[in-house]
Amino acid sequence: MDPYTNRELESLPDNAWPERGPVCGKCRTHIPIFADLSEGQERALRELAKGDSIKAMEELRRITGCNHRWAKIWVLHPNGPRTKHGKDGPPCPYCGEPVRTDKAKQCLSCGMDRHNPDNVFRHHRTIAP
Repeated sequence: MDPYTNRELESLPDNAWPERGPVCGKCRTHIPIFADLSEGQERALRELAKGDSIKAMEELRRITGCNHRWAKIWVLHPNGPRTKHGKDGPPCPYCGEPVRTDKAKQCLSCGMDRHNPDNVFRHHRTIAP
């Protein structure tokens, strides 16, 4: 994926959204990658964000020149993109989408309910959009 340079970020309007970077399955937003952010700076910012996300966003903006929106997106995704339901559980045996946890007995994507192994059924309406 093509990272954003500081020079490129300077020319973007304040209300711009990232159009490149990995897409989060939960919020469907591109997570920007910054070309001029060193690995050391990234580690320091990720550590700072654990205790003070506002200061981490301010520092990211100072280093890269990105707008507030981009800094917030970056800080809110410390581990990269999330799955549609926010968790990375095992795949549903019926549709293959990740379920919330490894103990989940119901898939929020396809509606299959496996609480009772002798009576597996699909809910008429899926639970999550």
